[in-house]
Amino acid sequence: MTDAEPAAPAGTPQWARTYRDNAPRLMALATVLVGRDDACDLVADSVIRAVHSPSWPTVQDHRAFLVRSLVNEASSRHRSNVRRLRREERVAQRDGDHRLDPADLLDVRTALSRLSQQQRVIVYLAYWEDLSIGDIARWLAVGEGTVRRQLDRAKSKLREVLK
Repeated sequence: MTDAEPAAPAGTPQWARTYRDNAPRLMALATVLVGRDDACDLVADSVIRAVHSPSWPTVQDHRAFLVRSLVNEASSRHRSNVRRLRREERVAQRDGDHRLDPADLLDVRTALSRLSQQQRVIVYLAYWEDLSIGDIARWLAVGEGTVRRQLDRAKSKLREVLK
């Protein structure tokens, strides 16, 4: 908390203070995962789900738990969107409507969108949050080898796409 930020009022629940302390970072990660337009909703939904989780009172690292909740919520939304897009593409192909324009220019955001959900999270945590491989592995509850491998694959894919 900076000097410019007022202290939380007395009686503010612990989860609200935790949210307030972590919201900017959660928003940044959510923006990387789903884009600016959907980031706020993703953060709100994932925080609500996290603090209502039966395990919330026993969580030792609330920030890591919130990140994991955000990633899980983004993955769930991604799967739902993929299913919806596949349905729409089938209908479009059947109707002869071709919405994909191969002449679209690639940019970094497009390149990032080509990474898997886990790769985008790992790239964000490594380069924007400057976390170590060990911290990323702990936060995502995966092995350090998985983090290294996914980060290496993500960098290779980004190099390939951004040539």
